[in-house]
Amino acid sequence: LTSPTTLICIGHFLSSWGDRMWVFVVGLFLVRLNITSLLLTAIYGLTLAITAIVFAPVFGDWVDSSDRLRVVKITLASQNFLVIASAGVYLVLLEVKVSATVTVVLQVVLITTGTLANLASITHKIAITRDWIVVISVGSKSALADLNAKMRRIDLVCAIVAPIAVGQLIDFSSMLVGAIFIGAWNVISFIIEYYVFIKIYLKVPRLAIKLKSTDAEQCNTADGTESEQQGTKIEEENGQPEEVEKVKSAGCTLERIVSSFVSLKRGWYTFMQQDVTRAGVSLAILYLTVLGFNVVTTGYIYARGISEGFVSLARAAGAIFGVLGTYIFQVLRNRMGLVKTGLISLLLQISALMFCVASVFTPGSSLYQPTIIGKKKVTDAIPIGKILTVVIIFSRYAIYMLICHLFYFYSVNCDSLVPSISIILFMIGIVCSRTGLWMYDLSTTQLFQEHVSEAERGIVGGVQDALNNILDLIQFVLVLILPQIDTFWILILVSVTFIILSLLVYITFAFK
Repeated sequence: LTSPTTLICIGHFLSSWGDRMWVFVVGLFLVRLNITSLLLTAIYGLTLAITAIVFAPVFGDWVDSSDRLRVVKITLASQNFLVIASAGVYLVLLEVKVSATVTVVLQVVLITTGTLANLASITHKIAITRDWIVVISVGSKSALADLNAKMRRIDLVCAIVAPIAVGQLIDFSSMLVGAIFIGAWNVISFIIEYYVFIKIYLKVPRLAIKLKSTDAEQCNTADGTESEQQGTKIEEENGQPEEVEKVKSAGCTLERIVSSFVSLKRGWYTFMQQDVTRAGVSLAILYLTVLGFNVVTTGYIYARGISEGFVSLARAAGAIFGVLGTYIFQVLRNRMGLVKTGLISLLLQISALMFCVASVFTPGSSLYQPTIIGKKKVTDAIPIGKILTVVIIFSRYAIYMLICHLFYFYSVNCDSLVPSISIILFMIGIVCSRTGLWMYDLSTTQLFQEHVSEAERGIVGGVQDALNNILDLIQFVLVLILPQIDTFWILILVSVTFIILSLLVYITFAFK
């Protein structure tokens, strides 16, 4: 239990569990504050997306130029206490009667703290998954593959179990209890994670050795010994050390601010110069799909006559197939190598998704049969695009919630529906494809870990995260363009087309 590998898995479990609970609960918080409007959800989603796209490379660059333990301490403290602050603000909004002006201010604070907590979480993940585990694996590619697989299994389990656990807690108690629990969890989690990562740092001396970029070294020397020496020399000449130190400090601060914006451009340039850039682009393209158990697809499944309980079982089955993929990844990587494993992973995913393609052309498909729920055709629904504001267009969370509300509106009085062959094939395809998807995710992750230099792991990881977010948002723009359930078959074919495109991009990398 005291080995660095075990300790980092413990820390990753606590972090992933907390993240999954918070992502689930914060959506409930925002909707609960204004049950008649999705404005808060829209603003929050828009803020998360834009800040992730803009600042992920910047914070990734900071990870590269800073001491490893310092990065983890700052991100852990920031993430956990910002979440605690968000839960506290929500409690005030929920329990205390305040004026309209104060309510708006507190809502702004809630969204701001939640957004900053998300950025801290992204930065922490970049530091741990792109850098720390590479060092802990002490140069062994097999050990790195095993550790990547273990951490991915932890992610998959937390993604399924954590929302269910906190959802049941809120269901059997109240939102108040849920908010208090989230705050208490983050306090306890922070203490344990802080201790765990310090133990890892002390057990692996190599973590104390960190390559830094030239800009960071220049700024560090301006703040450190060299600055003190220069200050002493100037003091001997004119006897005004305080003013000189203030000028130097202000100059370095301005330099860091400018450097943050420069690092955004440099991050994309650095990313494009990597040998594994095409593999990263291929991974990002996989985010442009509705063939997963997100809320959009879940709403479609409900509308086709599948019960909530069966959907939950399907999600659990998908997670099991994903975990299975982590084991297959280890076997294939050892026997065939990383690049070929990535190729096989995409082929497996596409093969499974042929069930989804077949679902378009089988009885019960929306291509041939209008979706009748009760006595109302879903094609008569008001298109989502006519309801959404410009803000909501860019918000995955708002789209999620609105589609759920629309699908629920048309199904509350529905007659019993018999699941068609089409929807069963569709769900089989999604469940089975999780194996290839997570195999490919692990393959790409390790390709970046092995081929990106230590001094660039953070900034490259940040750009990859930004690219994933961009493609993810494009997916929801497509949903806005084709919002009706009866046109969902087009989104299925478009999604499969982009996944095939992902394969083609990866082939250009594998055989270059």
